[in-house]
Amino acid sequence: MSIISVPILVRGRHVMDSQYMPAEELPRRRAAMGGLLVRRGLDGVICYADSSCNGYVEYFTNYNCATPFTNALFLLTADGRSVLVASVPPRDTQRMRNGFIPDDVELLTVGMSPLANDHVGRKAVEFLAENGLTGKRWGGINLARCMKKTLDDLESALPPIADLTAEFEALRAVKSAAEIGIIRRAASLAREAALTLAGACREGAEECAAAAQADRLARCAGAEDIQIFIGTSESGRYLRLPQMRRLQKGEIVKILCQVQYLRYRGLFAVTALVGAGGPQPEALAEEFGCALRRIVPGAAYSGAEPDAEAAGHSAIHGLGLDLAEAPCAAFPLAEYEENMVLGLLLESDGAILADTVVCTKAGGLSLSGAAAAQ
Repeated sequence: MSIISVPILVRGRHVMDSQYMPAEELPRRRAAMGGLLVRRGLDGVICYADSSCNGYVEYFTNYNCATPFTNALFLLTADGRSVLVASVPPRDTQRMRNGFIPDDVELLTVGMSPLANDHVGRKAVEFLAENGLTGKRWGGINLARCMKKTLDDLESALPPIADLTAEFEALRAVKSAAEIGIIRRAASLAREAALTLAGACREGAEECAAAAQADRLARCAGAEDIQIFIGTSESGRYLRLPQMRRLQKGEIVKILCQVQYLRYRGLFAVTALVGAGGPQPEALAEEFGCALRRIVPGAAYSGAEPDAEAAGHSAIHGLGLDLAEAPCAAFPLAEYEENMVLGLLLESDGAILADTVVCTKAGGLSLSGAAAAQ
């Protein structure tokens, strides 16, 4: 049989949805950013993204800099003018416009190359100069990730740029009702995958085979991507990818699943005891419930990464915020806000429990439907 005639089996669900998010989301996000500009007394904001941090520009425009050597700057003025400058070959401009970029976003492109970052910066400066915007007061998001030449071009053309990155991170943590509905589905898929894996943790079962079963069921249910991490007596407190290793009776297995659905992420984690017939989260349920009750609007943010020796809980910022990007570490935040979506994780005495939650006036509410988090 020649290699050409060998069938290629598609693994899982590989479907690009025609709509990444509710249609009203992008205007809502830009309007919220405009409100922040007014509060800060700024005339506009410049946002940077590349293949290593592509969610920042995508949050406003739907454009994802996933390809290496692609870079973008998004410019938003306080009066609502939106401009995307991207390192895209001219032949792809119409494809971008048709499939991704909203009509109310002006699109300026430059050729794609290892030096495209510099070209994007120069193009943005030219636009600012041509439109009389160089004398305005600008804020910046993620500009610290720019190449030095690009940042130098922007800073030489503009007055001192205020860093709005931390305020932007807090702003985009607050979700609309439509977004929360999508994340609820992602979180429920993560819970189903984690519980499926927990139920498959029988004596003699291979870690990878059990994880593959959970992966397959989640993808068949609509998950676009699923990441599974486990921890066993062998790996101690650290989580790792499932291995070709057989589980032992009485072994404690920590399971953490992240599922992507419609480009949003959901998180769920549970602890299972091999041979006990399923998950055993009771040890942490009461403490987890106390942590949930503290997540109310106006309450002080208490999320912090636990150190290597002590157990604790952390609120993870990033679930669904960067669309396809993985959750990032906890960020500086003064207090919780209503409709802020977080991943809450608790680990103690070799066990783990986590869920995707939304901040409500009554406290953190599970989006996965987990009974232990009600």
